[in-house]
This record gives sequence, structure tokens and C-alpha cells, in this order.
Amino acid sequence: MAEADFNTLLHSAEQLAAEVDKSGDLPKVDRTLRQVLEASTELWSRVTQSGAQDIQAHLLLGSKGVDLPQLSMRLEGLSARKTFEPLEPIPDADIQSFLKNEKENAILSIIEETHRTCFEDTEKLQWEHIESEWKQEKQKALNALAGTAEEFLSLSLQPEPSVLNETLTGGVRSSLGNQEMAYAKQVVDYNQTVVQGVIRPSLVDKFSQVADYLNDMKVKELWEMVQYMSQIPPRATGDPQTSRASPSIRSVLISQARKYLEDRYKTYMTNVVMGNLQQARRGGIPGTFPLVRSFVAIRVPPGTPGLEDGLVEDQPFWPLVYYCLRCGDTAAALYCARQAGPGMDEFCSVMEELVNNKDNKLTSRLETLVKFQYRRHIRNTTDPFKRAVYCSIGSCDVNEEHEEVAKAADDYLWIKLCQIREDSSADAQTTDRMTYSHLQSLILEEYGESHYNAYDQPHVYFQVLILTGQFEAAIEFLARVEKLRVHAVHIAIALNEHNLLALPANVQAPLLSVDPGDKPPACRLNLARLIMLYVRKFETTDPREALQYYYFLRSTKSD
Repeated sequence: MAEADFNTLLHSAEQLAAEVDKSGDLPKVDRTLRQVLEASTELWSRVTQSGAQDIQAHLLLGSKGVDLPQLSMRLEGLSARKTFEPLEPIPDADIQSFLKNEKENAILSIIEETHRTCFEDTEKLQWEHIESEWKQEKQKALNALAGTAEEFLSLSLQPEPSVLNETLTGGVRSSLGNQEMAYAKQVVDYNQTVVQGVIRPSLVDKFSQVADYLNDMKVKELWEMVQYMSQIPPRATGDPQTSRASPSIRSVLISQARKYLEDRYKTYMTNVVMGNLQQARRGGIPGTFPLVRSFVAIRVPPGTPGLEDGLVEDQPFWPLVYYCLRCGDTAAALYCARQAGPGMDEFCSVMEELVNNKDNKLTSRLETLVKFQYRRHIRNTTDPFKRAVYCSIGSCDVNEEHEEVAKAADDYLWIKLCQIREDSSADAQTTDRMTYSHLQSLILEEYGESHYNAYDQPHVYFQVLILTGQFEAAIEFLARVEKLRVHAVHIAIALNEHNLLALPANVQAPLLSVDPGDKPPACRLNLARLIMLYVRKFETTDPREALQYYYFLRSTKSD
């Protein structure tokens, strides 16, 4: 019985082995028990080292028919060539592949070159910006220190004859330069009149004579601006900052700034016309309108697209009106409107009100009407001159830049000055109203020196500051420009003699400081510090002239 069972078992085993041999699905494995044990141990060690996550990954991918070991081998065999690596050359015989390869190589070369150029330009601009900021901060730090700025202490000037004594004891020559000597002479003359008690002349006028003597057009323009802005009605002595903040004085400052810009533009138009007489066809008729008509004939080419409402004496209507207003002649603008015909009756009534008003402003009713028309019809017009006229006379759309018309800082500033409306009502702080303080903050803080490229165009930045009544900031900036520092000192002295310069309560304050009691962006200039820094370079060689400058500080008090 046992033998039969064994034979049956052997037969079954042989049959099973034969079936395995016939099947090609599974490989035949011949291993001893020891080999099976070693394989099991190795498999266990691999599982414990790689962790359960790899096993789970094998099981998951294996259940989806993915051969993970084979996939890994394929990934390792992939090319690791960089994306922008130049392509391999193609044999010349394969024209299509050759052209495709050349095209791709050219594109990759352009991308690489552009990337390199952009990186170099960005790095260059970054360093230029950092250097510019450092220079500005260095200047501010030096100006805030008393007597430590080397630029104020340079004694390397060539010796020149002194005003009061050509040669001092011991043969020491004067350190005053040509410009400094011319100013010092006027200072001596002015102080003599003060000591004698006679009627004092205008120190602004005396220093303006120095500009004429120097025959420098830029310096003349500086003093011309100071002359315009210092012509305000006499008032009781007091804090200049408080006086300048009063509505009456502010109105005068705005009016004087506009008058300067308008007079200067009229002179500019005259020069343009005289330089293009054949094109201008001026004729011999005097007056503003013939001048403007000739100027428009030069500056606005015939057929300029977008202009509306026809012609007046062969020139487009709205440019004529704008340039009449720009040079300050509202009567000429009214004449132009009347010449346009019956279609301009309503605009004529607006201009008549503007001409008859001594402040060159519309009544509240008419201004509201102009703003309504602007919002309804003019805002989206294609004529930039028409928009500029309405914004100037009606204080419309104060955030509009008018870049097509106001191409220079003078033009932009003139439009903004025209738009100023001082009002104590609650809506005075709304965004559709331009106030004097808002314009000052716009120029000094929002735009600032970088917008006007101040160190390359110091006269432009000085102009926008002083014409917006920011005397202290304008002088402090000018004092940081070495070639203009001498003028800055004397502008400060002249304005202080006119009681227009705001001074700090403490003479130890920085050159430019802010008083907490002042309305922003008002600043105060330390005149004592400015004079001492200026005088220090020649006080050892020209002590008498130095005393003349110190005499301006005789009334200075410090808390």
C-alpha cells in the first residue's frame, strides 16, 4: 500500500515536471535549499534598505503593466544635452535638414546673445542707479554737517584781486573768484546803504546786475525768476512761511509764476518767428494774435490730423486759442473766438468773463458749465489743443498730463498753475481739484530730482521749485551743484532781505529742515549755515569781505 502511494506520488511529480517543461511562461529554476535561503535573505535586506515606498511603487506600476526596471534603464539612456546647446552639424547633402539646423542654431544664438546683452545692461543700470543714489545721499549728509564737507572747504581757487584790498598784509592774495568778487562788491554797496540808514535798494536787483555783468544766459534766467517771484505786496514782518501760506500771498505767487512763464513763452515765440520769417509770413501788423498766427503756421503743419472746428485766418482754431492763452493774452484768445463765427458764441461768453475778471478766473457758475461740457463732449475729442484750453480755463481733469501739447516742463507747469483752485470747502481735498500744496508735493516729492534729471538739468529743476513757491528746497538743491553754489547763496541772501525765506528756529539745524508746525511739503533753510559754509573758503584771505557776509546774520536768533 505504501509502495503504491509512493509510486503514485512519483508519477504525479514527473507529470508536473513535464508540464512545467512544456510551458514557456515561467523559466525553469534549479536551486538548492541553501540558494533559496540566500536569495530570500538578500531580498529581505533590499526591502529593508529601500523602504516600503519602492515596493509599493513596484506593485502599483506592475499592476498597470509597467516594467519599472526597464523604464529606469530607458530614462538613464536619455540624452542629457542642454536645451540651448548648439545642434550637431548635418551633412551638406541633406539640404532640408541642413537648413532646419541652421535656422535653429541662429535662433538659439540670438536667444543666447539677447540674454547676455540684457544681463549686462541690467547690471550696468543697476550700478549706475546705486552710484547716483549714493552721490545724492553723500551730498545730503555733507550738507547736514557743519564745516565738514570738503566741497565747501576747497581753497584751491586761483587768487584774484579782492574787492576791498587787492593785497593783504604779508602778500597773501585773495581767494575770491570772478563771480564771487562781483557779488561781494554788490554786498559791500548794499551794506553801506543799510549802515547809513538811507532807503535800501532791492538786493535782488543789485544781484541781477551781476548776472548781466557775467553775461551768462542761464544765470540771467535764475535771477529773472527770482525777480518775478519776489514782487509781492509789502506786508508786516512775521514768519515768511506763514505769510506765504496766506491766500492773498499765494494768489500773488501763482500769478507771478504764470506771468513769468507767459512772458518767457512770448519771447520764445518771437524768436521762433524771427528765425523763420518766410514760413511765418508775419507781416507788419503788431500785436499778440498776428504773432501767434505766425507761430502756429510754423509749429502746426497744415493738415495735422485730429484738429477740430475749422480755421481762423488759414490756421487751425484751437491751437490759435491755446497759444494766445499760453503767452498770457486772453484778449487775443477772445478775438480769435469771435473770428471763428457764430458756432463759438458760448465759448466767446466764457472768454469774455475771463478777460473781464482781474484774477483771470471764471465765476463758479461758468466754471461748472465748462467742466460739464468737458466731461460730456471734450474729454474724448481728438484735438489735444481743445482739451488743453478747457483744462486751463476750467480746471478740468487735473490728472491729465497733456503730453501732446505740454512737451516741456514750462508748458506742464503753466497748465497746472492755471488749474489751481484754493477752496476751504470739504471738496477741496477731492482728486479732481488741484491745490497749491498738492502741486508743490507733486513737484518735490512725487516727481523729484530723478524725474527732472536734476543734476544734468539743474536750471529746470530749480525753475519748477521756485515757481511753485518752494524757495528753500530750490536754493538747497542749487547749493549742491558746485558751479551754481555761489548763485544759490546770494539768492538766499536776497530773498531773506525781502523777508521771503523761511528760517529754522535753531541755527544748529541742518541746511534744509522741516518744522512740525508747517504744512507739508514746506521746508526751512538754515541761512546761517549756508553763509558760513560759503565764507569759510575765503575768510582767511579776505576777512573784510567775510565780515560783510556775516553782517547779514546780525538779526539771527536761536532758541
